[in-house]
Amino acid sequence: MEWADAEIGVLFHFDLQVFNPEYEWRRDMGKHPDAAVFNPKQLDTDQWIKTAKAAGAKYAVLVAKHCSGFSLWPTKAHEYSVKTHPGKTVKAIL
Repeated sequence: MEWADAEIGVLFHFDLQVFNPEYEWRRDMGKHPDAAVFNPKQLDTDQWIKTAKAAGAKYAVLVAKHCSGFSLWPTKAHEYSVKTHPGKTVKAIL
C-alpha cells in the first residue's frame, strides 16, 4: 500500500548505452562494449534526485544490472563490472 501511495517514482537506467549509443543489446546480443567505455566524468546523482523530487517523485531506483551484462557494483560474480573499470572516477562514486 505504501508503494501505491507513493504515486510517482523514477527509475534510473545508467548503462553502457549512455557512453556508447551505437550499442543495441537486442541487435548485439552476446557482444558487449569494453567496460572502459563506462566513463562518468561529470556524474551528478544529486541533480538526478533534485530533478526527480521537483517532478513529484517519492522514490528513486537505480538499475544496477542491465541487459548489457554490465554491473554498477564491484561484483564477484563476473568481471564485467565497475570492479574492472580502469578509471578512478567510477571507484570514487561507489
